[in-house]
Amino acid sequence: MARITIPAIVRPLHLRDYAEEYGDATIWVWVNPPREKRQALTALLGQFQEKRQALVKLAAQGELKPDEVQAWSDEVEALGRVLYGWLSEIWSQHEDAATHWPVEEIEELASEAIETDPGLWEFVQERSLGVMAEYRDWRKKKANETPSD
Repeated sequence: MARITIPAIVRPLHLRDYAEEYGDATIWVWVNPPREKRQALTALLGQFQEKRQALVKLAAQGELKPDEVQAWSDEVEALGRVLYGWLSEIWSQHEDAATHWPVEEIEELASEAIETDPGLWEFVQERSLGVMAEYRDWRKKKANETPSD
């Protein structure tokens, strides 16, 4: 048995950092998920990149066929659902269950943001990863600490 139990540590992602009008709206990000969770995201992002490159290649070959575009769109939509599931887990570790994000609410947020304020969706995705990276960068934290007497 380990002497130390590693808790799920969460840090706030304040939407006011994107735009003041979001006020106190906050997403709580699990900053220390296990390696397998981080690797799953890396693999997922790689699949998104592959799909993007495949579309660019199809477009370069000439006219895109409707069935090819539909197949590509279906695959990207499926990957999006996997991303929403990953984010749901990362955004649902706070001790207050009222702050948790079901997959359906993330899908709704993504859809509304992409439709009306695409920068917001980009911000919450990138800042979620940024908050995690900032937590893991202990060297930077140590450098910012003031010496104690």
